[in-house]
Amino acid sequence: MAFKPVGIDENSLFPDRVETRLSTTFALLSDSVFIPAREFSPTVGSPAQTTVSSSFSALAFDAAASEYVMTLADLPPEWATLTLTLHWVNLGAGAGNVLWVWDYIHLGDGDSIAGTPFTAGLGVARTAPAQNVLRVTLTEFSTPQPAIPAPSGSRLLGLRIRRMGADALDTLPNDAGLFGVTLTKVS
Repeated sequence: MAFKPVGIDENSLFPDRVETRLSTTFALLSDSVFIPAREFSPTVGSPAQTTVSSSFSALAFDAAASEYVMTLADLPPEWATLTLTLHWVNLGAGAGNVLWVWDYIHLGDGDSIAGTPFTAGLGVARTAPAQNVLRVTLTEFSTPQPAIPAPSGSRLLGLRIRRMGADALDTLPNDAGLFGVTLTKVS
């Protein structure tokens, strides 16, 4: 007589079937990753951590200065190209455009980080929404991934986000708040 635990079907007793289900589920979930603002570190200027509408954490970028934040993300090796989506908000009553610029760098085992050779900035000026209204800005961010470096096989994407408040294309006279970014696999 075989013992069968109550509440477990025969599929859960066969690890190969479970593994297939988990792999399929993981593949579906791994096509995008959200990186919240709290995971970014200021590198130029001093974008401040703030709370929007007493609930949502954001980084406040000044209107009159260029401020930068940076983070690292470990992307799966099968991500050949991706899009970047900015999730942001107007933190004041002003109206105008916000110029967001992003740069990236691929890092692997043995790569030099001296001088942080980021790509040339890719940017977009978008009209700010009304105060405390979410703006989602989808951008095409084609980043051919390099081959996985030997020996460790690890690869990081360094991502830098900038608000160019001092630029003529940035006309919003108050802070803009960054909630975070979503990286989504295209191919």
